[in-house]
Amino acid sequence: AAVSLTDNSLSGEIPSLDGLGNLKHLDLSSNSLSGGIPSLAGLDNLEHINLSRNRTLSGEIPSLDGLDNLKHLDLSSNALSGEIPSLDGLDKLEHLDLFFNELSGEIPSLDGLNELKFIYLGGNALSGEIPSLDGLNKLEFLYLADNALSGEIPSLNGLNKLEILYLSDNTLSGEIPNYLFASESVLRQLDLRCTEIKIPDTEDFRAWQKRENTVFYEGYVNCSRRPKPTPKPEPKPKPEPEPIQLPEPEPTSTSSPIPKPKPASFQTQRPEPKQPESTSTSSPTPKPKPASSQTQTPGPKPKNTGGCGLSSG
Repeated sequence: AAVSLTDNSLSGEIPSLDGLGNLKHLDLSSNSLSGGIPSLAGLDNLEHINLSRNRTLSGEIPSLDGLDNLKHLDLSSNALSGEIPSLDGLDKLEHLDLFFNELSGEIPSLDGLNELKFIYLGGNALSGEIPSLDGLNKLEFLYLADNALSGEIPSLNGLNKLEILYLSDNTLSGEIPNYLFASESVLRQLDLRCTEIKIPDTEDFRAWQKRENTVFYEGYVNCSRRPKPTPKPEPKPKPEPEPIQLPEPEPTSTSSPIPKPKPASFQTQRPEPKQPESTSTSSPTPKPKPASSQTQTPGPKPKNTGGCGLSSG
């Protein structure tokens, strides 16, 4: 069973989910819902939760215990507070997005979450050290920018699929390992602004900077806490196929010619990737896309505004 009511004008509180034990997909994103998230207890079959971009959705994240089938959790761009609940037992989780809330406390243990590909926890007030990333060999995006994290970064060994690494605006130290810049590395965006993290002075790093679509942010300009966090990057778009052009038929008589048929296009409708614009060191850049190796500063991600009640407005 699925409930998908995304991008409407729903307001008010989310009703109780009791008795929906067969529910697998819950998407109430991009509405104007308010109040807290109801209990998720008993939703043992739930695989996908998306309550993002409701802005006035507040309170603490409920317990995730028992959600053994959960693969996708997106609660980003809300006003959720408190600590992130335990993630123990969520060994099928692939996508964790709590970006741009008011969450505090430490990041919980990621042990056993070996299916994780995307971690977006930026734009909160999370503190303490980054937990161990051992075993997260499928991780592609790690976005922890704009928090209050401290200490040395953990070992990044084994993160051979890592494409995006955003650690900016934290009190972090340590050094990025050289192998992330080796020729076989897939890393394409790295943000270390306003941290004390060091980069190896190697030929591999200099060659990595010259790669096409590489983006590297560094420096200490505008390091104070900003009202809105750095927008999170999006997955690299796939190239669009060329449209199929049908040949123009020849006229069958000397009378009026047969009109030329319109070319058929089986092109997948995907947005064209935008190249990041060159900016000065005093203002942030738009949401980072694959770009050149120029040092840049990413820009703000706007919050959605909303109203309040689970009724069409």
